[in-house]
Amino acid sequence: ECRIILDESGEVLDIFRTERGDSERMIEQFMLTANEAVARYLSELSVPCVYRIHENPPPEKLSEFAAFAQNLGLNVSGITGEKASGADFSALLSAARKRGIGAPVSYAMLRSMSKAKYSDKRSLHFGLSLDYYCHFTSPIRRLSDLATHRIIHKVIFEKKRGELYSSYVKRAASAASEAELRAITAERRIENLYKVTFMTKNIGKEYDAIITSVTSFGFFAELENTVEGLVPISELCGVFIYEERSMSLRSSKKIYRLGDAVRVRVEEVDVIRGKIRFSVL
Repeated sequence: ECRIILDESGEVLDIFRTERGDSERMIEQFMLTANEAVARYLSELSVPCVYRIHENPPPEKLSEFAAFAQNLGLNVSGITGEKASGADFSALLSAARKRGIGAPVSYAMLRSMSKAKYSDKRSLHFGLSLDYYCHFTSPIRRLSDLATHRIIHKVIFEKKRGELYSSYVKRAASAASEAELRAITAERRIENLYKVTFMTKNIGKEYDAIITSVTSFGFFAELENTVEGLVPISELCGVFIYEERSMSLRSSKKIYRLGDAVRVRVEEVDVIRGKIRFSVL
């Protein structure tokens, strides 16, 4: 995630990547543990709950990721188009990091996953490798947590019948998923606007970057401050062919792959369209 620093007039002074400290990681673990415990408790009592679920990756994306990892020489015996587990993914990522290719494997892995959502039906949370999970810890800012607290108060403390709240949980899960999507979209748009505006002052500057996406028309690269721009295929020297299986652009002399480190220069910033164009050095 990035942090955007503004001055008193709202102008962007700086953008940098935030890093979690030990205390933040501890708090996150406490929150995860509380969320899991509440979901398990409500499920065991057959009390309606707004579960947070994360389904298995779609088979086609899982197969693509397995092929990508295998091309890098990694052991993907536990990952097929039909099945995989969070533990399999974790082991694969650990092996990739030991070989110094953690970045490309991590980017590809994230792109293979389904999006988490809310549901009135319990299911696994693939990313956390948990069978029981809900959101419980932030009722003052998140609808799903508020719904969970209301259910606990009415059913556990006021001894109301749980089945009375089944339709409420279903509506809350749907509303929370829709609201989350709107919030994420709005957040990304405003962040991108700040980033593009900030980079208008940096046209011509050079930066180290990581390739975050490869397409038939070029590749996207992310700077250390999380600003992302496109290197069009027309900016590359030579004739490049896009290989979807390996997520790469190849010529007879050069290859650009997901997660590769590159040096780029800011060539153009289009505030209206919200786009940044890089060239590779």
